[in-house]
Amino acid sequence: MKYFSEITTIPVYPNLLSEMNNMLADGRIAFDEHNQICINCIPEHDDIHYGTGSLNFDWSQKKTTVVNGQETISVPRRTKEQWIWEEDFTEVCSVFKGTGFEQAFLDLKSAYNIGRLRLMKMSPQRGTTWHHDEPNQKRFHYPLYTNPGNFMVIKDEVLHLEQDKWYLTNTSVDHAAFNASKEDRIHLVAVKLDMFDYFEKSWKPNTDKFKYSGWGLLNLIREDETVLDIGCGYNEFKSHLGDRVYGIDPANDCADERTAIEFFKTDKQWDVVLCLGSLNFGMPATVEYQVERAVELCKPGGRIFWRQNPGDQDHPWDGVENIKFFPWTMDLNYEWAKKFRCTVVECKWDSNNRIYAEWRKHEDID
Repeated sequence: MKYFSEITTIPVYPNLLSEMNNMLADGRIAFDEHNQICINCIPEHDDIHYGTGSLNFDWSQKKTTVVNGQETISVPRRTKEQWIWEEDFTEVCSVFKGTGFEQAFLDLKSAYNIGRLRLMKMSPQRGTTWHHDEPNQKRFHYPLYTNPGNFMVIKDEVLHLEQDKWYLTNTSVDHAAFNASKEDRIHLVAVKLDMFDYFEKSWKPNTDKFKYSGWGLLNLIREDETVLDIGCGYNEFKSHLGDRVYGIDPANDCADERTAIEFFKTDKQWDVVLCLGSLNFGMPATVEYQVERAVELCKPGGRIFWRQNPGDQDHPWDGVENIKFFPWTMDLNYEWAKKFRCTVVECKWDSNNRIYAEWRKHEDID
């Protein structure tokens, strides 16, 4: 099957179901309104329900209104300042320490880059709507309790996931699930972060191939300018520009700081910011936020150099088939540059079907 694969390299945990039932019975855990329990947490939020539901919405602000007997639920989207990321969920919730769930979390984390690990319950005679998850993410499913009436549908494939087996599912495309039985269905579900695996294990730099956004940039950077390289990979520009370059990257130890732009904390700004193929992944709102952050890190009057993929899955390395590239366009350069108070100095096609762009940040921004 194209969208499902059974995984035999992860240990199985036949006692998890009884352990979960014991924890439910004595009140240590409980399913929330989403019928979910989060095994891992953000360090400052040791809460089994903080990571349930969609991370895009602020469930603490949910409002229910009734008009003419019709109930309507509204949940606001999180503001950019409130955004939470799968990568934030790095620690096991304290209630699960010393349990088989902690061991499952540690086993998964040792072999894969994962986000949230959740218990997900589906009530009898229920199903989900047709939907898709974030690009560049898949889901591990481990059924703790299931029966022949439970099925998962991804595109045109339908599968019953058997109890106490691990499956990797491609839920970045349209999918749904249904429980046609008279009992609850309970799965342990982990988010697999494909992009980090790809850039850690497969991706290689190819700076030589680009006429404008490759080594030619060295001729455009003055000797007195400082440079921030976002998604620096192997930090290649450092060997040419020395300590004037500060490279950040979430998936490469050659970076000066191993972090994503969303989590990069600094009060500093740089004369030049490089975004050479690095802000090219995720939903439009995610990429737009990253672009805004890149502009914030540039000094007023400074420049941002771009290499952008128009959405081509054309890397030659293993694993690229699992990566979805954000489709940059020239028009989007002008739209977002204007929105974030920059001027597009140049925007044109580079070699290897990439877009090269130079933005200049307006002087009156601090």
